[in-house]
Amino acid sequence: RFQGFARRDFATNRMVAFGADIVYEDECFVLDLRVYRRNTSVNNDGGATTVLLLFTFKTIGDFGYRAF
Repeated sequence: RFQGFARRDFATNRMVAFGADIVYEDECFVLDLRVYRRNTSVNNDGGATTVLLLFTFKTIGDFGYRAF
């Protein structure tokens, strides 16, 4: 499964954020990779990129790692 999105501010004609979500699932586990880029500034940081990797073992539970 693949999902993508983009958010644009029409008043300033600039991209605010964009991202994607790629998911693989079978009968044992789910592997989910999410990437998100924020182009707006918070406290003058110039934007940020978030990468989230999530493993879900259907018989055990969730394990995740967040980088950047």
